[in-house]
Amino acid sequence: MIKAMTTNKETGKKALILGIDDENVRRLKADQPIQIKGAELGLDHDIMIIHGRTRATLVAMLKPMTTGDTKYHIGKGKTE
Repeated sequence: MIKAMTTNKETGKKALILGIDDENVRRLKADQPIQIKGAELGLDHDIMIIHGRTRATLVAMLKPMTTGDTKYHIGKGKTE
């Protein structure tokens, strides 16, 4: 995996880049989430990457890892 903070040439906004390799894909498909310490990139929050076959599967996977105040953005304007 590569991680980088940069400036998007098109928009001028800060951009986070996460590049995942085949090993990361294998881990994700094996239900092993990838957790990134935000401090490594100068962020005040951590990042979690998960994989699931459906959106419902993703939400179910996240529930044990997140607090009760979590808002899930599930596609076009939908939240849960």
